[in-house]
Amino acid sequence: MSWGGPPTTALLRWTGKTNTIQQQQRHAAVARATGYSLPSSEDEAANPTEADAIYEAAVDALRTKTRGELFGLVQAENANYGFRRNLYGCRPFGIAVSLLAMAAEILLAVLGLRNVIEVSPVLMFVAASSSVLWLAGWVFVVTPAFVKRDADRYALALVLAASSIAKD
Repeated sequence: MSWGGPPTTALLRWTGKTNTIQQQQRHAAVARATGYSLPSSEDEAANPTEADAIYEAAVDALRTKTRGELFGLVQAENANYGFRRNLYGCRPFGIAVSLLAMAAEILLAVLGLRNVIEVSPVLMFVAASSSVLWLAGWVFVVTPAFVKRDADRYALALVLAASSIAKD
């Protein structure tokens, strides 16, 4: 998965942003909450690598400050993102199990049709249909976009939490 860097870093970058007022507010809140001086758009353009390093350090500080009960939304979005990331990591195994189950169910159905074994062919074809649905889910639902959506939601919740930290 290539996202052009962590979603939190991408959210803090100036490049590609059309709402500069919103970006200025995010930068100010993160700077107040973490004590890091975030780069201006000019600084970022002059040295993007250094800008990303500052963003990553500020995000690390922000993560530390958003642990606990006060930041339930941040924790929930992090859990959602972690679940989807882990599910994507299990994707090859899920595809393999779905294919093996489908093959076994079709084989059992064929053997049942030929009276080699006593098994309901209809039931095995229904089971194989279920395995096809699982396979479709692993292939078409659990994708990098499936993970990125919640990664972006977590990044936004984390960065927006800086506003409430900065008020304290």
